[in-house]
Amino acid sequence: FEFSEPAAFETVLITYGTCIQTGPGRLEITAGNQTAVVEFTADNSNIGVTDEIIESSKGSPRRIALRFENDVKKGQITVRIWPK
Repeated sequence: FEFSEPAAFETVLITYGTCIQTGPGRLEITAGNQTAVVEFTADNSNIGVTDEIIESSKGSPRRIALRFENDVKKGQITVRIWPK
C-alpha cells in the first residue's frame, strides 16, 4: 500500500478461537483441538498486536489486529498461516 501522507494501517484476523503471541512476529490461534501458526513481518517498521472480543448476538469472535506502531506512508505486512 501507499498513502499520500503518513497514516495508520492495520490488517485483521477474525477467529472464534484463542490467541497467544509465542514470539516476535508469531502467534498461535487455537479453536477446539486445532491450532494455526501465524507469522507476520513488515518492511522497515514494527508491528503491534491488539486482541479484542467483539460482542455480538451471534457469538463473540476475537479481532486480532496487526498494525504498524507508527503512521506510515508506504509499507507491506506479510502474513503466513499454517497448521501446527
